[in-house]
Amino acid sequence: MPQPDRPSSEYRTIGIMGGGTAGYLTALTLKAGRPELDVTVIESSRIPIIGVGEATTSEIVPYLHRILGFDVHEFYQEVQPTWKLGIRFVWGLPGDYSFNFPFDLPRPLESLVYEATCGTRACCRS
Repeated sequence: MPQPDRPSSEYRTIGIMGGGTAGYLTALTLKAGRPELDVTVIESSRIPIIGVGEATTSEIVPYLHRILGFDVHEFYQEVQPTWKLGIRFVWGLPGDYSFNFPFDLPRPLESLVYEATCGTRACCRS
Protein backbone atom coordinates (compact mmCIF):
# COMPACT_ATOMS: atom_id res chain seq x y z
CA MET A 1 0.00 0.00 0.00
CA PRO A 2 1.57 3.34 -1.04
CA GLN A 3 2.19 5.91 1.65
CA PRO A 4 0.33 9.21 1.17
CA ASP A 5 3.48 11.36 1.08
CA ARG A 6 5.25 9.15 -1.45
CA PRO A 7 4.37 8.49 -5.06
CA SER A 8 3.48 4.95 -6.01
CA SER A 9 6.40 3.04 -7.51
CA GLU A 10 6.70 -0.11 -9.56
CA TYR A 11 10.15 -0.80 -8.14
CA ARG A 12 10.31 -3.38 -5.38
CA THR A 13 13.80 -4.84 -5.87
CA ILE A 14 17.07 -2.91 -5.95
CA GLY A 15 20.48 -4.34 -6.81
CA ILE A 16 23.62 -2.53 -5.67
CA MET A 17 26.71 -3.39 -7.68
CA GLY A 18 29.73 -3.43 -5.38
CA GLY A 19 30.03 -3.81 -1.66
CA GLY A 20 32.45 -2.16 0.67
CA THR A 21 31.49 0.86 2.70
CA ALA A 22 29.76 2.63 -0.19
CA GLY A 23 27.66 -0.37 -1.21
CA TYR A 24 26.60 -1.34 2.30
CA LEU A 25 25.81 2.22 3.39
CA THR A 26 23.74 2.67 0.24
CA ALA A 27 21.81 -0.51 0.99
CA LEU A 28 21.23 0.47 4.62
CA THR A 29 20.10 3.95 3.59
CA LEU A 30 17.63 2.59 1.07
CA LYS A 31 16.18 0.18 3.63
CA ALA A 32 15.94 2.93 6.26
CA GLY A 33 14.02 5.19 3.89
CA ARG A 34 12.03 2.52 2.06
CA PRO A 35 11.76 -0.59 4.26
CA GLU A 36 9.43 -2.28 1.77
CA LEU A 37 12.20 -2.57 -0.84
CA ASP A 38 14.12 -5.80 -1.38
CA VAL A 39 17.75 -4.59 -1.49
CA THR A 40 20.61 -6.88 -2.59
CA VAL A 41 24.33 -6.03 -2.53
CA ILE A 42 26.30 -7.84 -5.24
CA GLU A 43 30.04 -8.23 -4.62
CA SER A 44 32.79 -9.89 -6.59
CA SER A 45 34.47 -12.83 -4.91
CA ARG A 46 37.60 -12.01 -6.94
CA ILE A 47 38.12 -8.51 -5.54
CA PRO A 48 39.82 -8.73 -2.13
CA ILE A 49 38.99 -6.53 0.85
CA ILE A 50 41.51 -3.72 0.86
CA GLY A 51 41.32 -3.13 4.61
CA VAL A 52 42.68 0.42 4.71
CA GLY A 53 41.17 3.48 6.32
CA GLU A 54 38.04 4.77 4.69
CA ALA A 55 37.69 8.30 3.44
CA THR A 56 34.79 9.07 5.71
CA THR A 57 34.44 12.36 7.55
CA SER A 58 33.07 13.19 10.97
CA GLU A 59 29.59 13.44 9.42
CA ILE A 60 29.44 9.63 9.39
CA VAL A 61 28.82 9.59 13.16
CA PRO A 62 25.46 11.44 13.17
CA TYR A 63 24.55 9.63 9.94
CA LEU A 64 25.01 6.19 11.51
CA HIS A 65 23.13 7.04 14.66
CA ARG A 66 20.45 9.52 13.57
CA ILE A 67 19.68 8.47 10.00
CA LEU A 68 20.36 4.74 10.16
CA GLY A 69 19.36 4.41 13.82
CA PHE A 70 22.32 2.41 15.14
CA ASP A 71 22.45 2.43 18.94
CA VAL A 72 25.55 4.41 19.97
CA HIS A 73 26.62 2.15 22.85
CA GLU A 74 26.04 -1.10 20.98
CA PHE A 75 27.87 0.24 17.91
CA TYR A 76 30.96 1.19 19.92
CA GLN A 77 31.01 -2.15 21.74
CA GLU A 78 30.70 -4.23 18.57
CA VAL A 79 32.74 -2.21 16.08
CA GLN A 80 35.29 -0.44 18.32
CA PRO A 81 35.75 2.28 15.69
CA THR A 82 38.59 4.73 15.27
CA TRP A 83 37.35 8.10 14.08
CA LYS A 84 39.51 10.07 11.68
CA LEU A 85 39.89 13.73 12.48
CA GLY A 86 41.70 14.78 9.33
CA ILE A 87 44.04 13.85 6.52
CA ARG A 88 47.75 14.55 6.02
CA PHE A 89 48.52 15.27 2.37
CA VAL A 90 52.13 14.47 1.44
CA TRP A 91 52.16 16.23 -1.91
CA GLY A 92 51.62 19.63 -3.42
CA LEU A 93 54.50 22.04 -3.54
CA PRO A 94 57.90 20.81 -4.81
CA GLY A 95 60.27 19.28 -2.27
CA ASP A 96 59.50 17.84 1.15
CA TYR A 97 56.02 19.32 1.52
CA SER A 98 52.87 18.22 3.32
CA PHE A 99 49.85 19.75 4.98
CA ASN A 100 47.16 18.60 7.38
CA PHE A 101 43.50 19.13 6.60
CA PRO A 102 41.06 18.80 9.52
CA PHE A 103 37.58 17.48 8.78
CA ASP A 104 36.00 19.94 11.19
CA LEU A 105 36.68 23.56 11.89
CA PRO A 106 39.08 24.16 14.79
CA ARG A 107 37.43 24.80 18.14
CA PRO A 108 39.76 27.20 19.97
CA LEU A 109 37.25 27.94 22.73
CA GLU A 110 36.94 24.24 23.48
CA SER A 111 40.70 24.00 24.10
CA LEU A 112 40.51 27.01 26.44
CA VAL A 113 37.76 25.28 28.44
CA TYR A 114 39.95 22.18 28.82
CA GLU A 115 42.88 24.33 29.90
CA ALA A 116 40.73 26.23 32.41
CA THR A 117 39.34 22.96 33.80
CA CYS A 118 42.78 21.40 34.22
CA GLY A 119 44.67 24.51 35.20
CA THR A 120 47.52 23.64 32.85
CA ARG A 121 47.83 22.02 29.47
CA ALA A 122 50.15 19.34 30.90
CA CYS A 123 47.42 17.80 33.08
CA CYS A 124 45.12 17.41 30.07
CA ARG A 125 47.64 15.08 28.40
CA SER A 126 47.73 12.55 31.22
